[in-house]
Amino acid sequence: MVGACTAYSVSRWDIDVVIVEQTEVAAAASGKAAGFVALDWCAGTPLDALARRHYRRMRA
Repeated sequence: MVGACTAYSVSRWDIDVVIVEQTEVAAAASGKAAGFVALDWCAGTPLDALARRHYRRMRA
């Protein structure tokens, strides 16, 4: 998702962009990006409050 968003943003500057996947679209980490919304990954860290806020917004 990050690569796709970056490619989209760069393409808006009239720059040609090519996205290359090793095997197939969303076959690796790109297809599992929703896992980053898990609350327990940041529990007890300085990112905890930000992760909880993000989680609430994603669930709304």
